[in-house]
Amino acid sequence: MQRKHIYGLVMAALLGSSMGFVAQAAEVNSATLGMVYAVSERAQATKSKADKTADSAREITVGQATTVPSYSGIQPVLVSSVLTTVDNRALNTPQGVTVFDLKRMMTPQGMIDGTAFLSAKQFNEDYVKDIRELAENKDINLPELKNFQGEIFRDWNAYQLRGEDAKGVHTAYVVDLALGKDYIQGERAELKLTKALWQALEKEVDGTMSTRVAVRGGNVNLLDSLQAAQQATGFASGVSDIATFGSANDSNKMAHTWQFMKELNATVLAENEAWLAPYPMTYNPETFHLATIEGYKAVQTSQDALAFNTFVSVYKDKFVKAIVADLATHEKELAKDAKTSERAKEKLAMSGKIREGLQKFFATSDIKADELGQLQQVTSKLGPVLYADSRMAFTFDSYEIPVGNINLIRFEEEGPVFTFLVTNDGDFNYWEKQLKATYGIQ
Repeated sequence: MQRKHIYGLVMAALLGSSMGFVAQAAEVNSATLGMVYAVSERAQATKSKADKTADSAREITVGQATTVPSYSGIQPVLVSSVLTTVDNRALNTPQGVTVFDLKRMMTPQGMIDGTAFLSAKQFNEDYVKDIRELAENKDINLPELKNFQGEIFRDWNAYQLRGEDAKGVHTAYVVDLALGKDYIQGERAELKLTKALWQALEKEVDGTMSTRVAVRGGNVNLLDSLQAAQQATGFASGVSDIATFGSANDSNKMAHTWQFMKELNATVLAENEAWLAPYPMTYNPETFHLATIEGYKAVQTSQDALAFNTFVSVYKDKFVKAIVADLATHEKELAKDAKTSERAKEKLAMSGKIREGLQKFFATSDIKADELGQLQQVTSKLGPVLYADSRMAFTFDSYEIPVGNINLIRFEEEGPVFTFLVTNDGDFNYWEKQLKATYGIQ
């Protein structure tokens, strides 16, 4: 799960967003949490009195006998001062910091258990199934992966942290992800599948830019192929769907974009190979701890803010130039038809607006790293931990979102545990201090 170190923050955000509808359903905001705190504290303060009242109310008289059933009601603890990790390790939070469990939330209707609709077991089953099915594709044909099996995901949890001090209220979100001993084997399987898929695509597309690309056992267009690959192997998360503009009949008009995609993919694959190289075949906490450090050092963009910013800037510029060039070529052809066709005239106008809009959007949008902290070996209450942080800014059409991120990795006998904390950059210093205090990081 570390294969894209430079996208650690993005991964945390994605994992967090998968819980978004749960948080929204509970309206987890500052105002609601204020009420939650009040309800929780009042419930705990009056628990003894409530127990006695409930027992009295439940007295059942049968003849001359009176039965008083034992009180079985449980007061929901909506907010806790203890962070229970995904592998059930209890950590006391500093004074003023409380934890709201986004996976298991108490509501008037009972507990919402995230495992009921987003279980690690289901994640694992789908992951293994996708690898097996893609490996059987006649154009990829990786027999060694047709019976792939292993424990990739063990469990997950998500929390909202709330803290108060003299400066005000601070909020952060934490994703805790427990992986299995086979997670690196899963990464290696993804890499093999991705390389085989791209070889199949390049064989069909290069030189001819044919209108049909034969993958998945039938004739499908290029867009469908890339979407299937993204779902099955997760390799194309950085490639926008717009890079495969149009239908299969338009694929020969996207030569510049296709070349860009190949170049970006080659770079990402090379980084993934460099990152995976130090890992042994069999999981061991100590050796994987050391391999993670070596793999991190092998990817320059994961540890150097300048290298990261240069990478984003170069490929963003190349992408914009490629898509604009292909749209411009498309518009030249449309211009010929526009002389006699109103529909072609409308398409020409729309293409021009899309091209100008893309240029404006990417000129005013960016991802910039202000700081990428080095991967540090530290000690904690839970044993040895690898610690890294980053401070970045996402700019979308001139709206800036400053983000602070802290990643912790610890290697247990059952498998590694990844912890991702994300907050706004203004609260980064506060949460850096509180997280280190919670985990006892020296």
